[in-house]
Amino acid sequence: MKNKPIRQITQSLRSEIDNVLPKIANDQITILYIDDERPNLRAFKDIFRKSYFKVHTAQTLEEGFKILATEKVHIIITDYEMPIHKGDHVLKMVLTMYPNIIPVVLSAYLTREVKEKLKRHFKGITLIEKPFIGSELEAILKGFCYNLIY
Repeated sequence: MKNKPIRQITQSLRSEIDNVLPKIANDQITILYIDDERPNLRAFKDIFRKSYFKVHTAQTLEEGFKILATEKVHIIITDYEMPIHKGDHVLKMVLTMYPNIIPVVLSAYLTREVKEKLKRHFKGITLIEKPFIGSELEAILKGFCYNLIY
């Protein structure tokens, strides 16, 4: 039996996810992105403007908690290097109250030490370095959706 090339498997999986996502309500998969820099928040919202995700953004942990109080959030994405609360503190606070949220850190400051620390403290965390490519980030998030649906 011949093995399928990885590219063919990836395309097949993306196709399957793209077929499933339109079948669920647009507001069913919700992302909260916390970053202290407004341009990053705007860019993130712009990337997912025409996607299957409902996206909320917050500039602080406090703003994020206001959203979490009123919305069912499935995925939390936070910057790591922020002036008031570092990303690990944000995740610790959020995941203590909402343990089923999928944690993601999106940052330009992911040193080896930071990566090891985050992986040690947060089971199943995904680490994405800035700058990122929108289509790659969307593919990762679609993969999370596939896991949430099935």
